[in-house]
Amino acid sequence: MGTSASSMGPRNNSPIIPEWLVPETGNCLTPANRFNQPRKFAREFLRTSDGSLIRQALKEYVRKSLGGHSSAGLRFVSFSKVATDVLSFLHGEGFVKEENIRNLSGLSPNEVLDLILSQCCPVNGDADKIQDACIEAYSNTQDKYPNLDPLNLTDEQLAYLITEMLSQMLFYQSVNDLGKAFFASASPKAKIELENQVLDLIREITDKALAEEKKILGDWPLTRERWQGLLEKVMDTVFRIIEEEE
Repeated sequence: MGTSASSMGPRNNSPIIPEWLVPETGNCLTPANRFNQPRKFAREFLRTSDGSLIRQALKEYVRKSLGGHSSAGLRFVSFSKVATDVLSFLHGEGFVKEENIRNLSGLSPNEVLDLILSQCCPVNGDADKIQDACIEAYSNTQDKYPNLDPLNLTDEQLAYLITEMLSQMLFYQSVNDLGKAFFASASPKAKIELENQVLDLIREITDKALAEEKKILGDWPLTRERWQGLLEKVMDTVFRIIEEEE
């Protein structure tokens, strides 16, 4: 995945909500030493390979680093908007009003995704993570469903894509924030195993959260507002489940 070597992670005194999101969220919390505990558990995993420490690291990440499940979603406002646009474009009213999406039927799935991201991805510090997360999610969905038609997704394919999009974004952000833990004296193999376990756990929890809302899927077309509400609700449930982990 190559994420662990890309950043030493933010400082302990950095605000939960970056400056570029403050006007949108109205929130700029700065808890003291907010990364100490999750980074401690991550380093312990690198030393011991004890899988229970991954759950503890994620729990402390949501509880302390993101200020708890009730405010954690504020950190992902930019991603939530992009995910809403992507899903609204594919299975909703669409956000590019002047374009008939059926005219995209001759494009490859990757070309469709590139077109959507080029028109909705923000120009801020989250842009790269959001694009990487969406591209990785789309690629994984293609791998699972080789004959994927992005303009005719089945309910099963759509649920998988949503799970992957949410999981990849939380994964990229959490690994970036935990950054320093990956520079402990541990083997590359141990670091990759940490990343894999973090992603697998996030996927497991996201799939569980989405299952509670699957009754909405299939009721087409969803408006942009309903897509946004669905994603925000699922993300809040993901953070709540993580925070309540034993």
